[in-house]
Amino acid sequence: MIDTAFASAILKENKDIELHGFVAELMKRTREGHLSFYNKEIYPKISYLTKGDKSPIVCYHDHYYLRRSFDLETTILKQLKRLLSAKAKFTFVPNPTIPLYNAQKEALYKAFSNTLLLISGGPGTGKTYLANALISSLLVHQPNASILFTAPTGKAAFRINHPQITKGTLHNLLGLREKMPDQFEAKPLIYDFIIADECSMIDAKLFALFLSSIPEGTHLILMGDPNQLPPVEAGFVFPDFFKIRDLPQIELDQPMRSDRKGILTLAQKIKQDELEEVFSLLRDRTIADIDLVPLPKNPPIPTSNSLTILTPFRKGYLGTNFCNEYIEANKKKSLKTPLIITKNDYKYQLMNGDMGWKEGDYGLFPQKVPLSLLTEYDLAWAISIHKSQGSEFDHVFILLPEGSEAFSKELIYTAVTRAKKTVTIASNELTLRKTLEKISKPRSNIASRWEDRYL
Repeated sequence: MIDTAFASAILKENKDIELHGFVAELMKRTREGHLSFYNKEIYPKISYLTKGDKSPIVCYHDHYYLRRSFDLETTILKQLKRLLSAKAKFTFVPNPTIPLYNAQKEALYKAFSNTLLLISGGPGTGKTYLANALISSLLVHQPNASILFTAPTGKAAFRINHPQITKGTLHNLLGLREKMPDQFEAKPLIYDFIIADECSMIDAKLFALFLSSIPEGTHLILMGDPNQLPPVEAGFVFPDFFKIRDLPQIELDQPMRSDRKGILTLAQKIKQDELEEVFSLLRDRTIADIDLVPLPKNPPIPTSNSLTILTPFRKGYLGTNFCNEYIEANKKKSLKTPLIITKNDYKYQLMNGDMGWKEGDYGLFPQKVPLSLLTEYDLAWAISIHKSQGSEFDHVFILLPEGSEAFSKELIYTAVTRAKKTVTIASNELTLRKTLEKISKPRSNIASRWEDRYL
């Protein structure tokens, strides 16, 4: 998405120091995931680059974009408006067959009275449980309805087990490949009802393709936790959808898992920036499922395959490379070796982040693939926190060495919420505090542009 050739051309033809600084900042912000950034002073010097529909830079009320970023944001807005205004295929009052709390019931009713619904919720608030209720309610009224459950990762896409629905990752369903032309058109998703999970992981380009592929009248549910880490690619737009009052939306806020009380409370305090309460919880030895321990010299050796180590780094001290090599050399021979795919492999329909196990010379993902034919995979005793998104693990051990403060509280929140049973944070309190004090909020103008009459 970042057009470095364009930047080089501008800097070569113009020697103005302020202009150089602006372009450098624009490229930096894009690399950090922002679609735009605000500058109310630069326009006189940059205006010649913002003229016309093909200009390399777009200025919108003193917010500056690379052209491709602006076009993606515009596409997302147009598609949301198109889907929202379409006539719904189904309009009935559902009769849930399983118990639901009030917010879940409201979501169920809104899903069948609107063509578009946003559902947010933290860990353990029943998003997957609600998805099953939505599917069951629809099939009671429309037994032949075509239903799709999808997500950016394989693990999330296959959480729902129902014989009458289609499941798959967004990349596979849309026909995406590693190298695609800029004007690529995704495969149409011809379904009556679509539920997309883990939407916080969907970047601007993937959202634009996904929304454009859905026919009018389809009921679309966009579900996820907007407090997680931003996507790897630019455009963290999902949280901004909730700022648009015209879009029907529900927040699931009631924990359904009493056995994760410490984890869920800790996640809530991190989300609400209540730092002293975070440390109070972590110091409380009566809470069985969370703990704060000193940073170890070496990563812990798992005694079972239910423990997963998470770290912010790939390289360096206590990065994934070091941890995996150390654990693999010191583990019990009886343990299975976990694997993670690190690059999309379309031949075997394996997506970046998919996890499996080593069995002899093969990998089980769950399809059995000869490891000699897979070049892009790593050991997964330890995985990066970014790679862990969309996955859940019984026991999580989080390594936060010095340098982790370069990240943000979303990193800690994401790591903590991967745990189903227990979570241990290994760090000194200063590093943990500095990381929690930093907030990462990549910018888009989705909400402010919603009323733009030119869309």
